[in-house]
Amino acid sequence: MKTKSIVLEVLICLLILLFVYASLSKLLDGYEYRKQLYNQAFPSVFKPVLLWMIPGSELLLTVLLIFPSSRIPGLYGSLVILTLFTGYIILVKLQFFYRVPCSCGGVLRSLNWTQHLVFNIVFMLINIAAILLHSKSFHHLEIVNA
Repeated sequence: MKTKSIVLEVLICLLILLFVYASLSKLLDGYEYRKQLYNQAFPSVFKPVLLWMIPGSELLLTVLLIFPSSRIPGLYGSLVILTLFTGYIILVKLQFFYRVPCSCGGVLRSLNWTQHLVFNIVFMLINIAAILLHSKSFHHLEIVNA
């Protein structure tokens, strides 16, 4: 039981680090992030909203993941965000867009699309494992307390 909770905490910490890094790299290099986002193949009406919504949602997920009482919404929310980003990368790989500048920050900017896809899939698996471990941990507690 103790090992499962340690593994769960490590997985959650990895997700927290990912979202803190992703959001801060966008916010700290705002000019570059804005330039890359506005160069995306999205309709212009969405770009100002996405400019703040993406790092804002990453920070919100970080806060949700930090506190045990809000971890389930944080875990499911982070899986949704990772799935959306992974879907975008798959569309890039399928050449769905006519141009595809990466709006990632920091180290992730240096990854090619295949590496980025693998990176996202690994974090999706981490996220899914955390959800499964979290639900098994609470299921076990309910049985013990019954």
